[in-house]
Amino acid sequence: MTDGLDSLLSGIPTDEDVARWRADLKRLRGAIADLHDKEAKLERLIAAWSGEAVERAGTTVFRRKKGSGDATWIGQVKAIALKNPEGISYDDVREALPEPFASMIEEDPSHKSFYGAMRRLDRSGDVVRHNNHLFTPDGFKKYKADLEAGKREPVDGYDRRSSPMQEALKAFLEAHPWSKPVVIKDALCENPELKPGLTRNSATIYNVLNKLKDRGELLKNEEDGSYALADENEAPNGKTGGASETGEAATSSDDASPLFRVVK
Repeated sequence: MTDGLDSLLSGIPTDEDVARWRADLKRLRGAIADLHDKEAKLERLIAAWSGEAVERAGTTVFRRKKGSGDATWIGQVKAIALKNPEGISYDDVREALPEPFASMIEEDPSHKSFYGAMRRLDRSGDVVRHNNHLFTPDGFKKYKADLEAGKREPVDGYDRRSSPMQEALKAFLEAHPWSKPVVIKDALCENPELKPGLTRNSATIYNVLNKLKDRGELLKNEEDGSYALADENEAPNGKTGGASETGEAATSSDDASPLFRVVK
């Protein structure tokens, strides 16, 4: 009789069993939600290119028709700057991007082609970059004139996609181009808010430098390991890591190329 009861009880789930099932169910639901998000983003990308309508939450959203506008990062960023000649923040440029660029920048706010496009437009003279804002050349002249006349306040140089440490590092390199990591670190450590993060992990300064370099905002001199903002044309020894002999910073090959290509 006892053996039969034990056998019956052994088949009844325990609290631990139920807790494990609930945890498994939660993980599965999370994975399914992630897949649905990826599905929706892919649908938006396809719809943006084909001009189809996408049904989302009972709302029909029509995206940009195929072939309309300039399907390059440079073309889109330039168009946004021209509509905002007297200054638009990098954050607002991101928000103004049409599909499929909007989905791409949502996936990666520091998309290399986004920063590469701004850098190339700045070098070509189509835009002026200042304090994480884009201006047209004429718009920047008016901004400076209005600033001197007290007609407007300086634009805020903080980019919400950047950390305070990244902003401080770029500000230091603007004043001291082609500095080495140890010099940059010592300078940033003078800020009591940044010092703990820099001293707690010796790799922090290198991680930040590499991230900004990968984003296209910094150049590295591979010979001596010094860094400068991407606006700097030439290293002290005449060579720039990631730059051509003409001083043009290397950019991703898709900065100015069509987003989609047809292979025949």
